[in-house]
Amino acid sequence: MSEYYLVDMFATKGPEYLVVIVFLVAVVPFWRLLNSRVVRPQAVAAFEAGRYFDRTHTWSFLDPDGNVRIGIDTFLANIMGAARISSDHAAGESIHRGDPLLTIQHEGKQIAIPSPVNGVIKQSKAGTVINKQDPRQWLVSLKPKQWEQDQQHLIAGSGTTDWIRQETARLRDFMAFTSRKYNYQTEPVTLADGGELRSGLFEDLPEDIWKEFQSEFIDAVMEL
Repeated sequence: MSEYYLVDMFATKGPEYLVVIVFLVAVVPFWRLLNSRVVRPQAVAAFEAGRYFDRTHTWSFLDPDGNVRIGIDTFLANIMGAARISSDHAAGESIHRGDPLLTIQHEGKQIAIPSPVNGVIKQSKAGTVINKQDPRQWLVSLKPKQWEQDQQHLIAGSGTTDWIRQETARLRDFMAFTSRKYNYQTEPVTLADGGELRSGLFEDLPEDIWKEFQSEFIDAVMEL
């Protein structure tokens, strides 16, 4: 007669089941954390459609609550690389279009970025590293005083494509001129494949070129 034995699966497979349970418990919070940092394409598309760009390479976005968020565009974020950006304006402070609003700093060098709109500061962020991966990174929120009038100076819609193409060419000319002027060998403005802007182009440039960029590339195009 055959003999039958009762086998306790949990006794023989206990370690394997324990590993699976631990994995499942750990993967859920990790998945939530991962998704919280993902910039979803649908959200970015809606955001991009509502942005207005200034020629000083800031963007403005009118929120449903009537406040305007302000950040720097991907053009400026790319070439500045690992620089830090901040705004030290206090809530309640009035700011005029053209006033210094943001400061980009890297190893003792800095560039002041003017405000694209008139308004009253609602919130400003302390120094943070530029995040070129998230085009929605904003530094200042303000209550606009004359949004419709300020919009006349800003670029939106299909006009941004041609403008960025022109700015890339302008940057290439700027780098060619300043490298000769200061006898400094610079990296090409764009990558060989695809013509994309070289990330972190300004990180190692000398202070003289940063100052020249401030006066000739930023301040020179500010329309008041």
